[in-house]
Amino acid sequence: MKRKFSIQITILVSFLMVLMLSCGSIIYYNYIKTTESFMEDVESDIQIKTNMILNDTQNYLLPAKITTQFMAWFSQSETNVLDAIDDITMQAMKMLELYPQIAGFFSGDSAGDFVAVRFVGEDATYPYGEKLPLPKNARYEVRIINRHSGLVTEFHKYLDKNGRVVALQERPRATEYFDPRHRPWYRGAEDTKKPYWSDPYIFLLSQKVGVTAATPVVNEEGKVKIVISADITMDAISDLLTQHKIGKTGFAFIFNPQGEIVGYPNIHKLGNSIKTSLPTFKDTKNPILIDAFKYYQKTKKMRFLISNEGMDYLIRFKEFGEKFEKTWLIGFIVPKKELTGPIDDITKLMMIFSLIVFLLSGLLIYIISKNIARPITRAADAMSAIARFEIDESDIQSSYFSEIQKMNRALMHMKQSLRDFSRFVPKAVVTKLIESGSGAKIGGRKRNITLMFTDIENFTTISEKMSSEKLIVHLSDYLNQLTHIIQENNGTIDKYIGDAIMTFWGAPVDDPKHPLLACKAALACKKRLEELNKTWELDGKPPLYTRFGIHTGDAIVGNVGSEDRLNYSAFGDSVNLGARLEGINKYYHTEIIISHETYKNVRHKFICRPLDMVAVKGKNIAVAIYELLYEVSEDQNKKLDMEVAQEFARMTKEAFALYLEKDWDGAIKKYTELKKKYPKDYMPDLFIDRCKAFKASPPDDSWQGVAVMTEK
Repeated sequence: MKRKFSIQITILVSFLMVLMLSCGSIIYYNYIKTTESFMEDVESDIQIKTNMILNDTQNYLLPAKITTQFMAWFSQSETNVLDAIDDITMQAMKMLELYPQIAGFFSGDSAGDFVAVRFVGEDATYPYGEKLPLPKNARYEVRIINRHSGLVTEFHKYLDKNGRVVALQERPRATEYFDPRHRPWYRGAEDTKKPYWSDPYIFLLSQKVGVTAATPVVNEEGKVKIVISADITMDAISDLLTQHKIGKTGFAFIFNPQGEIVGYPNIHKLGNSIKTSLPTFKDTKNPILIDAFKYYQKTKKMRFLISNEGMDYLIRFKEFGEKFEKTWLIGFIVPKKELTGPIDDITKLMMIFSLIVFLLSGLLIYIISKNIARPITRAADAMSAIARFEIDESDIQSSYFSEIQKMNRALMHMKQSLRDFSRFVPKAVVTKLIESGSGAKIGGRKRNITLMFTDIENFTTISEKMSSEKLIVHLSDYLNQLTHIIQENNGTIDKYIGDAIMTFWGAPVDDPKHPLLACKAALACKKRLEELNKTWELDGKPPLYTRFGIHTGDAIVGNVGSEDRLNYSAFGDSVNLGARLEGINKYYHTEIIISHETYKNVRHKFICRPLDMVAVKGKNIAVAIYELLYEVSEDQNKKLDMEVAQEFARMTKEAFALYLEKDWDGAIKKYTELKKKYPKDYMPDLFIDRCKAFKASPPDDSWQGVAVMTEK
């Protein structure tokens, strides 16, 4: 079957598609070509800036390596650092002046001797004893550790800018002394026997994170006798990166393949600058950087885009290369919008202009198409609603076209006829029939359902005291109220039998909660009738006290009748039992009785009390019956009523259990207590009389507590 389209949609969509394709193609072509050209220039500019940052960073780091190689070459003839202390000191002083990025020079030998040369900080004090200030002209600190004499000694010399000693202090005797042989820079140079860059680590003297360039001095036997190193702190590298901004908010950074940040703008502000380890991408708390590193780890791509919160970011990585032995990478990140902003602005203007044209054109064609298709659409919608048995009381709007107006009048007559029909047949049945598309046929099938029967107490007496007209109005009001409650709880009303109502749940629409819905509806009907009876009495009308019988079981549900007239109903023993349960309310002076089959399904949701074991009239099989009292609720406003119902049910349950155990005295005692607490309850009187009778004339061993009902 070919798909059908509405006239209005066909006209509207066709025109708008042509307009949209035309505008979209022009905008797209212009954007793609302009962006391609612009991005080529951007990529070239990015590559230049990347190389500049890379070269500046390498130039910043390489002096540390070159100076240590130079100082190592001068120390070839020495066997230990103490013999070369003067040369090392003078060379280090010159190098510190030439390269301010170097934090200090450190030399150690295979015996553990150590010489360190670095600048004296502002407001520096003597390291030991009282923290007395150093001389104002002290510019360099030379730290010397001597292990050659067998007794370890440590001195701190302070030199002025010309190399003259202006202060000296010996460290007091200590149990442990710094040993350069245990430092990463010494071990790395010793293991490789060539110039070595350490991984970032914590400098012992300054307690800053940095890297060390170290060069070994090897003797004729190939063993390392001296290692000379230079420190560069990460703070200095980060300051260098801060100077190289990319765009307005873009920035550069240096990292290693493990995800540790080597250089980052304002690195001291990162959360992990606590002098224990290098910060990682996570420490930046920048989701874009974190995602970029994860993507790099996964793909090893050096160029890609990252999206975050609707914004794209250009990511570019580049390795340091062979000039630097470590596998560090330099990266930068910049919002794409900052680079392609002018193009985006032009494109947005074009899109706004096109959108305005598109909307104005669309509005015009919409008005035209609507005036053409509106009358036909209204009629089609009304017929579709009728097909779904959705019949409201609204009128179909008139049309300027005579043919459509004639069809509208016919539809109104059809709706009125179906509204009248729906009052005689359950709407759910008709809806199910329409959905199946199979038509109404005689037949049924076995289904598990819950049935509810209602009947008005002493209705015959009431009807004799009222005129027929008033009785019909009063009864109709009653049935209307209960019908609404039943339908709100998905019940199917089978039929009205005078003042009685037969209802079932679980058909024609399957619902696993049908026992719960039936009990919920019964309690709602009871509550509503309590309110109505008060109103009716004030209006001079007789109250209508109602009894309910509820049973869950298998029944045959379907269409029965003749070819010309059918009735959708339920049949079987379960139906008969449900009707009998409603009737025996009279015997127990109760309002709502449910069977054990229903009780099993609702006992955790509703409060019930056991009434008796009965064999209804026409049945030999005993059935446990219960009185439905209250729905379990977490509503604090209902807590008190629920607790009263629970106590009522508990006391009845205890008394009935003793009755079944033939403990006549115990049962009489419990029922007496129940009567005392609830004097209006009829059940204690009934069972106290039974217990007294059984006590006087005990039943035989086959007795199981079954009461045989002789009336319906």
